[in-house]
Amino acid sequence: MYDTTSKLHTGMNLIDLKRYCIVYKLYKIFIFSVITKYINIYIKEFIASKEIKFILLLKFYCRPGKI
Repeated sequence: MYDTTSKLHTGMNLIDLKRYCIVYKLYKIFIFSVITKYINIYIKEFIASKEIKFILLLKFYCRPGKI
């Protein structure tokens, strides 16, 4: 099904990435259901940090039909 030994450029294998995708989808649902000024400010600071590359990676790999 999936080659769990193949590493992505982040060093994670695909099983780890699937787990992150699940958390990421739940996190998106949480953000959309509890949008406040505080959360918006937090998200802007989070995206402005080095984590933006990880978020973009998740957006790419968590597209519907990808996993």
